Amino acid sequence: MVFTTERDLHKASHTLPIGTMVYVKEIDSFYLKTDESLNRWRTISMMSKSEALQLPIPEPLYLIARNERLRGDLRQGNRITGAHAGSIYACQRSAHSVGLGRAFYPLISTDVFNMDYVVPPTYRYGVPLVNLHGEIVFDDFMSLIQGKSRPKAKIFTFNGEDVADDPA
Repeated sequence: MVFTTERDLHKASHTLPIGTMVYVKEIDSFYLKTDESLNRWRTISMMSKSEALQLPIPEPLYLIARNERLRGDLRQGNRITGAHAGSIYACQRSAHSVGLGRAFYPLISTDVFNMDYVVPPTYRYGVPLVNLHGEIVFDDFMSLIQGKSRPKAKIFTFNGEDVADDPA
């Protein structure tokens, strides 16, 4: 929260919850509210040095195509499993068949789920989408969804075939 003057902070300070951090432009200072009943604020010194916080680099998300194309009704044998459940099953079965585990989900839109439902918000920005060979295809999930850039690398199927080579 930013206030122009200390007077502005004093006017609003009693309404702000404990833990609120504010910046006062006039005096170039930060304050942290530490006590609600006494309306106590502590000055946060900008002169002190602190260690930089090193966050772990997130694991990339894999963008891999299914080996076989699927029809819209997504039948599995004689059984109709439904668009969403059937596509999850087909995707996980393909990944498992080549030793990649079962943590693969389809990027589809249905009447119940949007494509972005699969990727939690914390993984949508700054986590690269890579292909089967670990090459960056998109900088992050949102660059794929928003369509602002073309793929930087080839997209492969679980069997290692380039999807651009598929004649269908």
